[in-house]
Amino acid sequence: MGAIRKLFGLVFIVILIGVAGYAGFIYGQLVFQKDAIEVEVPIRQNISLPLTQEITVPLNTFFALPINKIIYIKKTLPISFSAKVDTLAKVPMNISGSVVYVDVPIKTSIPINTSIEINEPIVFNETIDFPLNQNITVALDMDVLIPVDTVVRTKVPLPWKE
Repeated sequence: MGAIRKLFGLVFIVILIGVAGYAGFIYGQLVFQKDAIEVEVPIRQNISLPLTQEITVPLNTFFALPINKIIYIKKTLPISFSAKVDTLAKVPMNISGSVVYVDVPIKTSIPINTSIEINEPIVFNETIDFPLNQNITVALDMDVLIPVDTVVRTKVPLPWKE
């Protein structure tokens, strides 16, 4: 029984080799009858594209301008006015050895003419939105990497056909 199995296995292998050979022969005949073979070529690489030029871009925006400054004001301020006085003054009077206080009404205006020197710091600590509207020129000098991942289908001519 073991010999029959070995013989059957050997016959099976010979048949497989024959079928594979015949399939190769048929494929070869098909290729030989054609004048080109269709192939697919996978392409996977990065292409470097040098980019060197100047471009003009309009810039219309606002930017925050911080101001942090101390300004000293040195100034002479003239002051000129009249101060009105309307009061009762208690005035001591000596009458026969006794001191008596008498209310004396005072109504007048006192002119005041003077000047005051000012040397004061004023602190500015603000942020101002400053508009910026102009065209700017930007110089580009860089290499741009472009990834290519594709399959190219083409026909390769066979040497025996013209």
